Amino acid sequence: MEPAASSWTVLRCLKFAVYGAVCARITVILIRRYREASAPKGVDKWTLNDVSKHIENAKDAAKQAKEELKDKVVATTEQLAEDVEAIHVDISEAISEFTEDLKQKLLSAEVREALDTIQYLIENVRQFDMGSAPYESSVVLLLALLRRVQEERELPAWEEELPQETSLGVEQAVSINKMATYALNTYSASWSSSEEKMAVEMGVEPEDVVFTWCRDEEGGICPKFIILLDHESEAIVLAIRGTFCLKDVILDMVCDDAPFLEGFAHKGIREGAERVWANSCSALLAALALHPTYSLVLTGHSLGGGVAVLLALELLAGDGAAHLPPGTQVCCLALAPPPVYRAKSSWLWDTSLPAVVRERVQILVNRHDCIPRMSLGSLARLVASLRAVDGLGISLGDALSALALGEKGAEVRARVGAALASVQQEAFPYLQHPGTILYLEPRGEERYAAVPQDSERFTELLMVDDMLTDHRKDSYQEAVQRLTRTVLHGDSHGD
Repeated sequence: MEPAASSWTVLRCLKFAVYGAVCARITVILIRRYREASAPKGVDKWTLNDVSKHIENAKDAAKQAKEELKDKVVATTEQLAEDVEAIHVDISEAISEFTEDLKQKLLSAEVREALDTIQYLIENVRQFDMGSAPYESSVVLLLALLRRVQEERELPAWEEELPQETSLGVEQAVSINKMATYALNTYSASWSSSEEKMAVEMGVEPEDVVFTWCRDEEGGICPKFIILLDHESEAIVLAIRGTFCLKDVILDMVCDDAPFLEGFAHKGIREGAERVWANSCSALLAALALHPTYSLVLTGHSLGGGVAVLLALELLAGDGAAHLPPGTQVCCLALAPPPVYRAKSSWLWDTSLPAVVRERVQILVNRHDCIPRMSLGSLARLVASLRAVDGLGISLGDALSALALGEKGAEVRARVGAALASVQQEAFPYLQHPGTILYLEPRGEERYAAVPQDSERFTELLMVDDMLTDHRKDSYQEAVQRLTRTVLHGDSHGD
């Protein structure tokens, strides 16, 4: 190749190199300008490091927003719960005030007290109440409906079956009055600070107070009792006090049975009878040894009466009779006792109590007193009755009409009556009253009658006005005194 041609070729290559460098520079400038134009304000350029930082910042912001949202949701939920609870409290208070207002306007003071006591029982007894499912209606309203229907229908029917005539001898009436007075006086005597004051309360001489047990000790509470001598009646008297709190009496009825003699007895009252015997037997046996011709009289009111009945059964038909001196006559007068005994069912042999029990054990029931009608079976029946009435779905307006005893509510009362008549309660046993029951009933302004009754007549609670008033010791004292005056005045026969 010639020198001229070679120089041209080199020059040409250099020219292309220059052109390429210029084009590359222009391209770099254009890309830089594009990046600067596309970048956000305040950002000179986008790099991988910048992008990573922006992503991390975005994540932190999202996390913080999530936490703030969560806090707001929790705060809102808690506030909502507080608002709902406040509304619930307001509604409950309104319903309570409304129910209380109804009780004040529609029910007497005696019925209000009875309903409060039974409601207290319902709220504290759960084992036979259909798994404690809540009632659709107010328990107070259900009790008021039940009470209204019983008062209108069941009570008149019950009283129509009472005998119109009865007789009671003067000697028997005087004896009942004396022993009943001993039973009722134990309430005030048990608070006396000395045996002298206790003797005054019991109406005997201080030397005739044989033994007293009016204290509580650990290891089980023994019912309080007083042993005294009644020389006029030629009797050694064991007077057992009941409890002061009627609600405690009612709750004590919610108790299982326990084997006793040829049957079963109220477990708690049986234990009370065992404690009384353990603490009194030495003094009783000593007194009987000193007075071999005297009889042994057991008496008491309410739970004290129930203890007296079971102790009498043990001494009359159980092994306890072997501890007494031969020929000792045992008698019992129980005022307002709960039912305490039931015989064991058997087709192989007779499990009924001997006839001497019916002859020697007398039980006084003052009119509509609820305690002699109260056992686990009758309480379970009451709950079943409330459930039956609740299941009718009676509206508040219809219930109020039924309580008003007008014609408008007659149909509702008829429905309630039909529901009550259909109630069956067989899951829990009904305890009975062993012995002879004398039902104390007023006959006119001043007269009183003692009407013999069967124990089966006292297996259902009657929700009536004086169901609690008739149980009080003052009511029994007045009833027995009026009965005694009636007999002494020659008016022991019915109308």
